Amino acid sequence: MSLLPVILAGGAGKRLWPLSRHGFPKPFIRLENGETLIQKAFQRAQALPDVCEILTVTRADLYSQTTRAYHRIARAKLTTGYLLEPVARNTAAAVAAATVLCQARHPDATLLFLTADHLIGDSHAFEQAVLKASRLAAGDDLVIFGIRPSRAEVSYGYIQADGNRVVRFVEKPDRPTAQTYVDSGFLWNSGMLCARVSTLQAQLAQHTPDLLRQVQAGLDAKAAADHAGSYRIEIDAASYESIASGSIDYELLEKSKQIAVVACDLDWSDVGNWSTLAERRLPDTDGNRLQGETVLYEARGCYIHSTSRLVAVAGVNNLVVVDTPDAALVMNNQSPDLVEQIVAQLHASQHPSCFQQALEYQSTGADTPLETEPADTDESIGERTAASYVVQKKAASHRGSPADIDWIDIGRWNSIGEQLAPDTNGNRSQGAVVLAHAQNCTIHATDRLVAAAGVGDMTIIDTSEALLVIDSRRPQLVNHLLHTLRSRGLNPPPGRGTVYRSWGTYTVLETGRDFKIKRLRVKPGASLSLQMHHHRSEHWVVLEGTAKVLNGEQEMLIERHQSTYIPAGCLHRLSNAGTCDLIMIEVQSGPYLEEDDIVRFDPPPGAGRAG
Repeated sequence: MSLLPVILAGGAGKRLWPLSRHGFPKPFIRLENGETLIQKAFQRAQALPDVCEILTVTRADLYSQTTRAYHRIARAKLTTGYLLEPVARNTAAAVAAATVLCQARHPDATLLFLTADHLIGDSHAFEQAVLKASRLAAGDDLVIFGIRPSRAEVSYGYIQADGNRVVRFVEKPDRPTAQTYVDSGFLWNSGMLCARVSTLQAQLAQHTPDLLRQVQAGLDAKAAADHAGSYRIEIDAASYESIASGSIDYELLEKSKQIAVVACDLDWSDVGNWSTLAERRLPDTDGNRLQGETVLYEARGCYIHSTSRLVAVAGVNNLVVVDTPDAALVMNNQSPDLVEQIVAQLHASQHPSCFQQALEYQSTGADTPLETEPADTDESIGERTAASYVVQKKAASHRGSPADIDWIDIGRWNSIGEQLAPDTNGNRSQGAVVLAHAQNCTIHATDRLVAAAGVGDMTIIDTSEALLVIDSRRPQLVNHLLHTLRSRGLNPPPGRGTVYRSWGTYTVLETGRDFKIKRLRVKPGASLSLQMHHHRSEHWVVLEGTAKVLNGEQEMLIERHQSTYIPAGCLHRLSNAGTCDLIMIEVQSGPYLEEDDIVRFDPPPGAGRAG
């Protein structure tokens, strides 16, 4: 064996939050062509000449996601190996573990370390750079890949080189220093590494002997040497958890005197934050880069990523707006590192959006998409996600706040915001809100978290159908957004959204052929009409509160986690018998599910006419 690619895949899910999470980190984010970053890395590796085995180093809890990512794209007769870390310990430990394993399996191999969060546009140039690096590695060098910079970039490390020899490494600089480096011919440090197994083993033993011993203690490499086909090796947790986290650059490369560099132009990008990911999309005439359903007015230099809802922005510049099913982020794109401050706050409060797998919308053949978790649930993470959803909660039941407000009436939001007590930075918020370096903002969150970082003088309104971000000093701009929506004929998808009734609300979660799923919220003491349906049956499940149900001739109390079934043609009534909101899931099934399939009998005074 000559070349053995090693893919380093992991991540804490911080820099691209809320799309990435601890249980669903950056390598598994699906790009616009449907592929994930880890799939792209795997495709690059298996396309190299004479590659017959690929090793992936990743966390044990990401194993299922990783194998699913490779399943459909791995070519026949390719051996895939998985080296599973019990916990993440950065690149130094991962490289050392891969070296120890390959010393037992393929001691004559040249290892090519690739990270799973890179994008490379020029595959031919990549192949030529790998070939050159392999030749240099044959001479007992550790070979790194330096990218010729296209701009002054503060989020990358730099390399000063003299021909193929590395003079020094430089950490991430400020912008003026980065420009000086670019003008002086420095290279970006790509993080890719090529070296013979024997060279790596010797260099690790010389410069990081303790790390090498700790990795060897936790890895039975001899047992892995006998695996002929695809294999999975788990590292012992007790030994590995004691390893200090450190990068391979700091622990080895900056100490070694045997470092060579290949300077290359690969159309390379490290997807390190939202700004670098935004660069992959073509801008419009105002410099906005858009993904998903959006509407903009007088907005410039923004990146908007919407997964399932409408995102509307007006009168703002240089923002990153990312909307997901359970969290939304509004951030100044000139300060991409602020997202890590948001995540730190969420982590400290054990907020679910930090740990749980991100929701993504899957096609089910229904009229509305189905929210699913794309990865297996880790039990230990599940315990932590039981914490409260609210990070920063203002008085949602403020007397001046009408119950069924919509962001369309933005003038009312400004006046409502004035009734809420401001924090020390002048922000007024309601619902689940987390802030970092935000000033004079009014933020309303409904059933999901809203995070704002590095922004000021904005009104941010989150509803089940749409997210609005607007300059709070120019509320009239919302009229231009509405005009654009009407001219496009954009309306909420059929059967989607929240409908307000005198007894409370219902929200359609999903509809398909012969079924509809709703979430009902019934006010204390309220009742729906006495009714029956000709064409559909209903199954009610109580999530919060106590329901008083008339089902045929039987009257009963249904409490939390209990349910009842109402067949078609059966007379029934639903009431809230408690002192707090009653929240239920209603599953309708039948050949006809529209709201006019309701026959009402003696509706109670003030009852709604649907539900």
